[in-house]
Amino acid sequence: MITVEESLSLSELSSVTVRSGQGGLSRRVSWTHVMGGNKIAHFLEGGELLLTSGKGWPNNPVLEEDLLQSLLNHQVSGIIFATGHYLMDCPPAAIDFGDNHSIPILEMPFDVPFVKVTKAINQLIMNKQFRKNELMNSISPDLTEDLKSSGNYKETCRILASYFNSPVILTTSDQKILTQAIPDDNHSKFNPLLLIKNWSDKLDHSISQDNSSKQATQIIYFTNPEFQSGVAVLLYIGTDVWGILWLPNFEKDGEQAKEFKILEYTSSVLTDLYLKQKEIAAKLKLTQFEVLELLFEKSEIASSIVEGKLNNLGLKRSKQWITGIVITDLNRQSSDAQKLSSIREKCQSWLNDSEGIDGFCQIYQQQLVLIISSDLDILQLKDNLKKMHMYLKQTTSLTLLFGGIKTECHSLNQSYDDAKSLSSIVRTLYSEGGAYFSDELRREILLYQGITPEQANELRRAILPNEFFSQRGEILYDTLKSLVINDFNREKTAEALHIHRNTLRYRIEKIEELLQCRLTSSRCQFWVQVALDLGALTS
Repeated sequence: MITVEESLSLSELSSVTVRSGQGGLSRRVSWTHVMGGNKIAHFLEGGELLLTSGKGWPNNPVLEEDLLQSLLNHQVSGIIFATGHYLMDCPPAAIDFGDNHSIPILEMPFDVPFVKVTKAINQLIMNKQFRKNELMNSISPDLTEDLKSSGNYKETCRILASYFNSPVILTTSDQKILTQAIPDDNHSKFNPLLLIKNWSDKLDHSISQDNSSKQATQIIYFTNPEFQSGVAVLLYIGTDVWGILWLPNFEKDGEQAKEFKILEYTSSVLTDLYLKQKEIAAKLKLTQFEVLELLFEKSEIASSIVEGKLNNLGLKRSKQWITGIVITDLNRQSSDAQKLSSIREKCQSWLNDSEGIDGFCQIYQQQLVLIISSDLDILQLKDNLKKMHMYLKQTTSLTLLFGGIKTECHSLNQSYDDAKSLSSIVRTLYSEGGAYFSDELRREILLYQGITPEQANELRRAILPNEFFSQRGEILYDTLKSLVINDFNREKTAEALHIHRNTLRYRIEKIEELLQCRLTSSRCQFWVQVALDLGALTS
């Protein structure tokens, strides 16, 4: 198979533009298929790159959503829209679909013949398969079978290390070690990090010299002090290097052509494993999306289905369940998809590494949603979720909103509603990011949820006399705000305002005269706090 990105390198697709779903360009293309109606899913097996002129594309939003959902269920590799006749642009719902599910949405001019596109892509698929079969037939059947059935990076590297009698290291393109293997009879010590560091400069130079290469494998020779010679094998998807295979003890001999074929075949095996991991991640994302949809949109049937899907995601029955929402900017209602995706990865990384907490973070309706399960007690769980916020804010400013903690997973929709009710309150009353819990802000929710700016202004003016909103009363209003911020501590307030205590005492007397209550009274303090909160809600 090839990837969507590889297909875009074909000259026949030079006019194609990626409109959304860039995160899915590494999806494998099993074949191309021309869409001829909204029942296309019936003819799909999965992995197809679809082409449509837009004729027959549903105008009804419900039918359009059903069509896109069916394509998602079959995990198509992408959709190419030929625009300029039946459709002037890619449908907005398809654009959102691509970004939400990392399925590339592509656009090309209507006058590009479909037959040229399908023929070029399908020919590339067949050529790659033919080359793979050719490599399999040219090397040992036993070695071929071992590599083909290895199943993971570590086992593949172990087989290669044993065959070449050389340590084998697999790294990412930026040289982070994924796995390594040493021959069973090799007891010499070597430092893989040092070896990679010594070779990296030459390797980077070689990549930059050959950055236009479209080959699946590139082999670079090295010399090193510990071994006579070695090679680095660059692993490509299209023109991008996704990984590097390092063999520091690779001897040049008369079998070099055969050995290169082994390395090329191994590269294809490792690349297939890499792409398979991507596909597994895509299916995992789909299951997560289905869970969120069941909980938040189909709660009436969720109780009988959702627990099984959560089990499939590795979330077992727990004592505590909680839903969270990630707000990336308190001053904006939404964030761009790329930023959300980056934060989602950091959230998931923290959840994967944390002890006592399981869960996932996924983009849902253009916001990040957290589903958390834990057997920790409530205080420990909250403490850990605050640590999550501390971890995330090292790289970006954000706010975490958590709903009520539930004892049953099918009640997570109630926790989600609690978290949503926090959103407007936190955006209005708190200027700094943090981790907020609905049970700790229950009074604020009951007081302010649903209140309009007009209602907020009316109630604020019923609490505070008009004099506070005049030019002459501005100093008194600012003094009142400072008193609230400093918990009505007069010494701290005078210091914060840079005024003498006698000046503050005079202002307080004027404020109490206007309010007709003493600021030492808890009742008076309560209504002053409410009035100031309402001030934020009026804008």
